[in-house]
Amino acid sequence: SSPGESSGINAEYGGTVAIGGKTNEETCYISPTVLTNPGLDSKVMTDEIFGPILPVLEYEDIQTVFKYIRSKEKPLVCYVFSNNAKLIDEAKKKVSSGTLDVNDCLMHMMVPTLPFGGVGHSGIGKYHGKATFEEFTHHKSVLHKPIGMESVNNLRYPPYDAEWKMNLIYSLAYYKPNAPTASANGFAKYAVTSTMAGAAFAYAYAWPGASGGQ
Repeated sequence: SSPGESSGINAEYGGTVAIGGKTNEETCYISPTVLTNPGLDSKVMTDEIFGPILPVLEYEDIQTVFKYIRSKEKPLVCYVFSNNAKLIDEAKKKVSSGTLDVNDCLMHMMVPTLPFGGVGHSGIGKYHGKATFEEFTHHKSVLHKPIGMESVNNLRYPPYDAEWKMNLIYSLAYYKPNAPTASANGFAKYAVTSTMAGAAFAYAYAWPGASGGQ
C-alpha cells in the first residue's frame, strides 16, 4: 500500500468488499468498489453516493425490493437491468423516480428530447430541449365568459327562496346519471332541469354564426 492508502472502506460503510476498497485521503482517491450485502441502515444505503462505490444486495422476492424503494425518498434515476418484460413494466408502474433507465446507464442525459429531472426529494422540474423552455414558461390560464351570459348566473346567486331554483341547483350539482342509486324520478328531474338550463343559456347568449345572432 502507498502512503495514506487504506482498505477499511467496509468498516465505514458496512458489507463485504468484493472488488476494490482502496482509498487514499491524501489524493482523494477511491478505487472502483463493489460492496456486497451492506446493512440497509449503513451510510452507503442511506446517503447519496458521489463516488465509484456500488452496493449489491441479494433478494428473493422482487416485491420486497419495490417495497423498500417506496419506503425511501424518491430517486433521481431508477436503473433496471432485465429481459423480463413483466418486471420492467412493474418497475415503470411501482417505482416513482425522475427517470427510469432500462438496461443502460446515464444515456438519458444524452437524449435532448427526453426531459431530465427529479421528483419530490430528488428535485423539482425538468430540462432538456422543449422541456427546458416549458419549465421556464408560465402557462397562464384564461377563463373568458361573454357578458351576455350573466343572466344565466342569476341561477347561482341568492336569494334561493324559489323552489325551482333550488331543484335546479341540486339536480345539476349532485345528480349522477351512472350512479347505482339513480332513480327514474331523479333522472327525469335531471333531464328537465338540464333542459331548462340549456334553454336559459341559449336565450342569454347568441352563438356566433347562429341565425339571428348579433
